[in-house]
Amino acid sequence: MLEPHDEYILGLWKRYLHLHILWQLQTNFKAYEYSSYTKSNRPSWSWISVSGRVYNHLTYQEAIENTTCLVTLTPRVHYENKQNHFSGAVSAELDATGVVAKVALRIIHSKPEYPEKDFALVGLCGKDPKNLRKLTQHAADLDFLFGSREEEREKVTWVLAYCLFAVWENNPADATHQLRGLLLVRLATGRGLYRRIGRFWIEQPECDGLLEDIKSNYPLAENDYLESHEDGSYKITIL
Repeated sequence: MLEPHDEYILGLWKRYLHLHILWQLQTNFKAYEYSSYTKSNRPSWSWISVSGRVYNHLTYQEAIENTTCLVTLTPRVHYENKQNHFSGAVSAELDATGVVAKVALRIIHSKPEYPEKDFALVGLCGKDPKNLRKLTQHAADLDFLFGSREEEREKVTWVLAYCLFAVWENNPADATHQLRGLLLVRLATGRGLYRRIGRFWIEQPECDGLLEDIKSNYPLAENDYLESHEDGSYKITIL
């Protein structure tokens, strides 16, 4: 949705960036591999990093009115040619400050007509993956597939990832309440560095209880963040 005096940043509008980063790939385009995805020099938090059709229901005015922002986002984009909003950037980082949790993802099989794998968000695991608190009424989807061949994908059953909680959606039309955010993987190239791998949503009648539980009982390890704050939030950078 176009707003007066807004800034267009690599395919997304800055004013509602917390909503616009929650785009999703349509299912029939979810067919490329993680290895090629991570080699892309375009920022993973923007849809310009993927090939295929994307959709985001949170860009409509009704969704904007029914959501509460849970994260502070600061894009740092350096352009070689600012006239080109897509390929003119030489570097693009997104600083995010909010609630971040380490989670376990489990592979599930999609419908027979779609041979790709989807991922189920299983639960919170914090510093110790064995200390797993299972979540209910949740789902996640990925922007890509792990493994280059079918037999390799069959070996992948669990993946550790991170959830960045972005918005709480309260939809009065159908009485649904959902926590939504980004699925991330931490990069080994530096402290607190991540790439987007997908998005998640959790059915939650109120968000404060779950978020406070995460802050109190599921802290991140020191290498997982750039800064920690007294309110339990963390600062990370998404590439």
